[in-house]
Amino acid sequence: MSSRGSTGSSTWVDDHVNLLTARVGKHTEVLPTVEQVTGRPPFTYAQWVADHAAAFGAASA
Repeated sequence: MSSRGSTGSSTWVDDHVNLLTARVGKHTEVLPTVEQVTGRPPFTYAQWVADHAAAFGAASA
């Protein structure tokens, strides 16, 4: 039987939040994977939002 309890989510959520909290302020290595897989450089979330704003009812930036 799992130590996660009957739903299996409580401990997992706590563990996941703790893992994410431990990463705050730490940098990770940026890998070229996106460009290798897609054939184009990655873009920022801000760029994606600007490109897709109309789909969410906002005027294009």
